[in-house]
Amino acid sequence: MSAADRDRQPTQPAAPIREKRRREFLDSCEARYRLLLRLLPSPFRARFQEDLARAFRDQCRFELDSAGGPRGMLRLWSNAIMDVAATAWRERGELRSDLRRSQGSFARDRLAKRRSGNMHSLIQDVRYSVRTLLKRPGFLAAVVLSLGLGIGANSAVFSIVDGAVLNPLPYPQADRLMMLGVSFPRLNQELDFIEILSPAECADIQQGVDSLEHFTVFDLGNRNISGGDRPQRVFTALVWGDPFKTFAMQPAAGRGFSQEELEGKAPAAIISYRTWQTVYGGDAQVVGKPIRINGQPVPLVGVMPPRLYMINSDLWLPMGVSPQRFPRKARQFNVLARLKEGADAAKANAELEVLARRVEQQYVQEMEEYRDWRLQALSYAAALGQQSSQVSGILLGAVAFVLLVACANVANLLLSRTARRRKEMAIRAAVGAGTFRICRPLVIESVLLALLGGAFGLGLTYVTLPFLLTLTPQLPAGFEVSVNLRVLAFTLAASLLSGLLFGLAPAFRAAGFSFSHTLKSDARSTGGLRNRRIGNFFVMAQVALALLLLAGAGVMTRSFMRLSGVDPGFDTANLLVMRITLPRETYSGEAVNDFFSGLAQRVRQLPGVREAGIVSQYPPFAFYDREFQSETGASSSEDRLKNVYATIADEGLFKALAIPAVQGRLIEKTDTAVSPPVAVLNQAAAERFFPGTDAVGQRIRFGPRDQWIEIVGVARDVRNRGLQEASQPEAYVSMAQMGGVWNQLFLVVRTESEPMGILPTIRQEVASIDPDQPVYGIQTIGNGFASTLAQERLGMAMLGMFSAIATLLAVVGIYGVVSYNVNQRRQEMGLRLAIGADRSRIVTMVVGRTSRFLLAGTVVGLLAAIALGGFISSFLFEVSPSDPATLAAVSLLLLAIGLAASLIPAIRAGRVDPAETLRSQ
Repeated sequence: MSAADRDRQPTQPAAPIREKRRREFLDSCEARYRLLLRLLPSPFRARFQEDLARAFRDQCRFELDSAGGPRGMLRLWSNAIMDVAATAWRERGELRSDLRRSQGSFARDRLAKRRSGNMHSLIQDVRYSVRTLLKRPGFLAAVVLSLGLGIGANSAVFSIVDGAVLNPLPYPQADRLMMLGVSFPRLNQELDFIEILSPAECADIQQGVDSLEHFTVFDLGNRNISGGDRPQRVFTALVWGDPFKTFAMQPAAGRGFSQEELEGKAPAAIISYRTWQTVYGGDAQVVGKPIRINGQPVPLVGVMPPRLYMINSDLWLPMGVSPQRFPRKARQFNVLARLKEGADAAKANAELEVLARRVEQQYVQEMEEYRDWRLQALSYAAALGQQSSQVSGILLGAVAFVLLVACANVANLLLSRTARRRKEMAIRAAVGAGTFRICRPLVIESVLLALLGGAFGLGLTYVTLPFLLTLTPQLPAGFEVSVNLRVLAFTLAASLLSGLLFGLAPAFRAAGFSFSHTLKSDARSTGGLRNRRIGNFFVMAQVALALLLLAGAGVMTRSFMRLSGVDPGFDTANLLVMRITLPRETYSGEAVNDFFSGLAQRVRQLPGVREAGIVSQYPPFAFYDREFQSETGASSSEDRLKNVYATIADEGLFKALAIPAVQGRLIEKTDTAVSPPVAVLNQAAAERFFPGTDAVGQRIRFGPRDQWIEIVGVARDVRNRGLQEASQPEAYVSMAQMGGVWNQLFLVVRTESEPMGILPTIRQEVASIDPDQPVYGIQTIGNGFASTLAQERLGMAMLGMFSAIATLLAVVGIYGVVSYNVNQRRQEMGLRLAIGADRSRIVTMVVGRTSRFLLAGTVVGLLAAIALGGFISSFLFEVSPSDPATLAAVSLLLLAIGLAASLIPAIRAGRVDPAETLRSQ
């Protein structure tokens, strides 16, 4: 085109060109912004991208129209980038949270469905197990009976042990309430806690042991109190210190002793809760008023809380005299204290050991008994129950063996039942059930059986516990035996544990089954060598445990028979004894002798009475001993360790007990207060302290300030400390020559017939002399000797009962295993008979194979009895725990019973019909 032509063309306007460029610029900005928006989460971008892009385009147009220039566009883009970045961070965070919530909800839903399914299947298994057990009532009864006997025996014994040993008394922090004990090896005196310390030794402990506080030192005695139908004689604690601080308790009514009362400046009394209820009818008005104690009015200031007793005491009185008035050898006091905060028994005992060595170093030259002496602190409950702890441990071990026998018996029953159910479990496996799903019904059955056995055992405990308590020694006051929550928890734990024990064997056996082989095999081939071996092992264990218990019961029985056959040294038949304590406020000096000698003379004249005597202690309860010195003895330390039981007696005692003199004479009526003092030794004292010489004519005295007493005779020994111990040295002194220093004496009466029938008449005679004087501590001497055998009788009875239960369970187990083995080998035996085997040979074969594991179990049981015999050796009298005759007898007995139990299924095996057996193949 020429220039002229170009000039003739019309000119393009500038506005459309700018508009087009403006539009292209805005389109470019919007496209770039949309790229920026890709930083936002997809859900957010899908909802808001168009709106955001349109808004950004409008903002760009505004910047162009306002002529903001490049600076305005730069500000717009920076704001847009920051806004998109912040929005992207926020929205992505919210998206992650929503995702987690949705995933959690899904997981919870899936878990809930799984749990629901598991619970549903568990309920199904429980229902199935219940139905299966109910279909076999004989099996159910056998298992529940076996377990009930084992668990019931355990629960009953645990109830006794819980009340006597394990359960702390109901005091605040009872484990921190300590009792102090002492042992004197030089006096052959073992650790004891009752009436064993002197006030001087108590003061040493209070000053030398920093771990203990709130000491209460008390002596035990007896007092008469009035208020009931007749005077009551109550056990009394005379105290130094505030007992309520020691026990950390408050009186049930009234208050404790004031400091003035504890110092003996004012009279006061506190009675036990049971005395308040029985004597005073729980009358709150009696507190604060005087009550009559030994005939004297004493203000009653308080009542002890229920079950708070200080060694069975029903009355508390302040001691009223200073401890310094007692010599260091007056060891008749008890000490209670409480551990300080931060201290423990180990620390207290370490300090007591240091104190004992310090006292030994200071006093051993003049008091030889301090050599190697030992102080120890135990909790109050443990100190009172220390004699019960050993026999409790033996009984708990014995009943544990019974439970093991029961578990082995039930395990055998369940094993045979599991073998019969192999087809059922094989089908479960074939349809996809895993090992856990297959074994779970077996475990559920075991738990159900254990709970049923535990319930039955608990019922047996309720029924038998009162009977068992009649066999146990009397518990200290404050201890209670009952079926409480602890016993229920123990029974539940024992049930579940036993269910675990006998349920594991069938479950493991089921887990090891080859179910594919089971489906291919015949339904009758459910046994196998492995099942028989497991069953035989359990029977061996039952036999061993039963033999162990039988051996223990056997030696205990033999020991008890020997003890019962020991000659006490006199005839114990028709001997009645009772205690009388004369109040010092009314009787003193010769008035005491006049009362007792007059009472004895009156009783001798009663119809049906052969003889009566007075004594301060009687066999088998000699308790008061004293050091003595012989005139010819050396002044060495060994001479200062001579001790005899010092007994006050009148001339009638030896006639009442029929104790003859073996040398010289006995105490006679002519031995009066104005005649030379005399003493009679028993044979044990004469032989120990005057060996190789004549004791008659020798002189002794009990203290350096006492007068010399001539020995005029030697009496025959009696078992003054019980049948378990040889006669201990004893010296009898004349009551008439003691000046009435002993106000607590026993009246011993020998009657023509049953002695308790004369008691009302004797009460009348006592009342005719003094109507306010009670008679207490009444028993026959025969019962007294029997009470000293309480622990031995308990051990014999319990072990005998437990061994009988274990033997019965073992017999049932033997019969069951042999019957099962015979049934599994029925075809084999039929085939043997078909080819000509003799029936007697079949019987011999079954019995012979049974005898093998019976002998194996017997050998194991004998070894265990020999190894564990030391645990009961302290309860045996002249019998070894591994006594050959006893072990042989119980072994033969158990073998005979076991073979007899196997004979019935063996005879049944010999009667198998070969033709019928072969046809059934």
